[in-house]
Amino acid sequence: MIPDLPSPEDLKPFPTQVSLDFRFHETCVRSISISPNGLFLASGDESGNVVIWNTRTSKIMRKYTLPHKVVDAVAWCPNAQHCLLLAANEENVHVFAPGLYAQDVNEASRNFLKTAKREYFEDTKANVCKWFFKNDHRGEPMITMEFKNVISKLVCHVKGDYFAPWPITCR
Repeated sequence: MIPDLPSPEDLKPFPTQVSLDFRFHETCVRSISISPNGLFLASGDESGNVVIWNTRTSKIMRKYTLPHKVVDAVAWCPNAQHCLLLAANEENVHVFAPGLYAQDVNEASRNFLKTAKREYFEDTKANVCKWFFKNDHRGEPMITMEFKNVISKLVCHVKGDYFAPWPITCR
């Protein structure tokens, strides 16, 4: 028994035009995340691209190409005192300071990453995971953490104090 379906005319009004179009990715988008202030959307695709969009205009604000192809997860740090974006691709988690908020927040984000470089150097020696500190293509500080397993999801604590690569699936 198949129920009678309404005609499309009975379902109007439904959207008939596109107001914003987010075009860049040529491969499947695997993850998206909205910034805590709602102004930015981050997306990650199967070609290793992480793109940050303005949600009001659909303009690309930042673009990163990560090694190892597939970006399985992107997540914004929920702490309003920082502008940090995390992206997971394969065994790596990258932490960016994209510099999209007010100048004081951007500076706090850069300082946060520089402080992490000093504080977590000991963990690298202990083989918890390997930490790499470098600059992104704009010269902003960036952290890459290399784990022993594939990271398929990132979960940030509500305060933004820490994150968990979740779940970890073994190869």
